[in-house]
Amino acid sequence: TYNNLASVYKAMGDLQSALEYFQKALAIVEAVLGPRHPHTASTYNNLAGVYKAMGDLPSALEYFQKDLAISEAVLGSRHPDTATTYNNIGRLYLDWNRPGEAVTWLRRALDVREAVLGTEHPYTKGTREALGFAEMLSQLEELLGRDRLAELLADLK
Repeated sequence: TYNNLASVYKAMGDLQSALEYFQKALAIVEAVLGPRHPHTASTYNNLAGVYKAMGDLPSALEYFQKDLAISEAVLGSRHPDTATTYNNIGRLYLDWNRPGEAVTWLRRALDVREAVLGTEHPYTKGTREALGFAEMLSQLEELLGRDRLAELLADLK
């Protein structure tokens, strides 16, 4: 399928081909299943991941938000897939050096994951770790300011 081909291209680092195939998959999924189906949301999530990998964070956020709108409406806010989208948005904000916003989304993801998956599930643990990192960066941002924090993080990369 186009989704599978896109995933292979993404894993190989050919992000432009991945983007092209996820877009083809989206056109088919929307035509066959409709614009408010979980598979449509999943394809938006996949597109967001490619945009994130390309460094196009505004486009990634746009597609995560499209995924989120469908996931919350169709699956509900307490579904594991919706929690994954909360988590992905939180991690996007971490990459964007916006830790305060990351904390908000990661807390939401952690709340759902703890309740639905349990405290020891690997996804829950990963979100908890990301949240701890985001909270630490958020405190540093309050002390140093966003620009100085961004400078320090850039020096670490």
